[in-house]
Amino acid sequence: PCLVACKMGGESLERCVRILASLGAGTPEGDLTPYGLFALATVIGAVAGLMIKLFKTVLMMFIELFWSRLPAVLDQAGWSPHSDFSLVNYFWIMGGLLGALVGVLSVPLLDATPAPNLGIWARHIHRSPKGTVVSARDGLQLHWIPGFALLVLLTALSGASVGPEPFVVIAPSALAGSLAAGPLRQGPQVARAAALAGGAA
Repeated sequence: PCLVACKMGGESLERCVRILASLGAGTPEGDLTPYGLFALATVIGAVAGLMIKLFKTVLMMFIELFWSRLPAVLDQAGWSPHSDFSLVNYFWIMGGLLGALVGVLSVPLLDATPAPNLGIWARHIHRSPKGTVVSARDGLQLHWIPGFALLVLLTALSGASVGPEPFVVIAPSALAGSLAAGPLRQGPQVARAAALAGGAA
């Protein structure tokens, strides 16, 4: 209820501050106490863990589909390694198609991503006045996460050397930092700590 109240602003924000203070998690001024910071870190860790588990499950499912089951089906259908145009060619064809898809989608999807790589993410954390990746003032920006996850997924499936690390670090970090700087209205030090905790989770 507190997070919903924080998003609404005005009187609801004051109510949120009172709820945090009554639980011992916040001061009357709205700052988080050590107990509040611990609770925030616990929530960040749990949400980040679930997010990454879901991403890894989807990634492994598609790896199994594209690089094991589909070649087996094609082999049974008659396109074998001993054919004139060998089944071995499937791997460079599929890798090339997925790589081309990454190239086509990278511009629109990365343009919508506040921190498309670890270098920009680190710059946001250390140089941003808010101490985190850019966030909406009154809420979390979530619209870029599915597109970014798709791009990282396609990159990993294409066989490129870039793995899922950018997503598993940047997305939880951006959510955690944006939560602290946006709805919870915390200063840059707390937002930076939340962003680093999200990235480390």
